[in-house]
Amino acid sequence: PQNVLGAVDALFLGGFEKVDNRGVANVAAVAAGLESPPSRIVLISSLGVTRFPLVQISALAGDVLAQKRKGEEALAACGIPYTIVRPGGLLNAARSGNDPLRLSQGDSDFGSVTRDDVAAACVEVLKRPGEAVDSTFEIVGDASGMSEADWSMAISKLKADVNVKNPTEELLGFNIFDPRSVIERVLDGI
Repeated sequence: PQNVLGAVDALFLGGFEKVDNRGVANVAAVAAGLESPPSRIVLISSLGVTRFPLVQISALAGDVLAQKRKGEEALAACGIPYTIVRPGGLLNAARSGNDPLRLSQGDSDFGSVTRDDVAAACVEVLKRPGEAVDSTFEIVGDASGMSEADWSMAISKLKADVNVKNPTEELLGFNIFDPRSVIERVLDGI
């Protein structure tokens, strides 16, 4: 019964907006107002928050992806260094190791990842205070067998968000999956 009530709240009573948007924005605002703010905030969001078809489909299920994106934007604007982790589909069980872990940027990857691997990625990012700062990355695959050196190499390749475009955007000069980007391009007269 409790899970059903949670789903009803999320879908019909604005639960995603309360948690993934306003909740994140409130935490960011409070943290930014502290006399000694944190050195970094790590947020777990979701793969696909900027991908056009997925965002529109999620609107039918409580608009979770759009609300998560708004939370990400609030965190990025608060002035505290941040890292946003966007996992693929979350799994409870350990993986087989056949699908190596991938950290990517540009919201263009697909796949799944265990909750344990997402937690491990957050810890690994926090162990490296000078890397993945003001950065957003997607995580899919299996981290079993990753050494400290593997994590260091993967995290060191991550760029700050201001330097990241998805592959389609790189090719065309605008993001066809982001309606705002498409509208800006049309208004600019392609």
